Amino acid sequence: MILSWYKPEKVMSTEEWQRISADSAPPGVYTPNMSATDMAKWKAKYIGGRNPRVEIRKTVIGPERPAPAKSPWETTANIAQLLVIVDATTVRMSANGTADFESGEFDQLAQAVAEARFVLSTRKQEETRS
Repeated sequence: MILSWYKPEKVMSTEEWQRISADSAPPGVYTPNMSATDMAKWKAKYIGGRNPRVEIRKTVIGPERPAPAKSPWETTANIAQLLVIVDATTVRMSANGTADFESGEFDQLAQAVAEARFVLSTRKQEETRS
């Protein structure tokens, strides 16, 4: 299984995390508060109710690429927080930037979606029996 179902531990206090800012954005924006190991995992959360779904989150860090001109604020690697929402009929995906997948990481996306669909169907069967 590729999905991790536990909530990652915070690496910064809430106060430290809220002091982080980016280009006039609200404090704490687009900054995961977890270890690099946890950012690399496919983190999943089951959401029940009227619209049962599985939310999958992952930080995607692409390979280093040559930048046309180096400057202090430019990066040569794309970094994005990916959100994939899997429900009974659709898969929705969004990110806060360019999602640049390394070799097998894109294949893992399909595996993560398949696992989420399995969990959704299992939960639906359990609810039907109840």
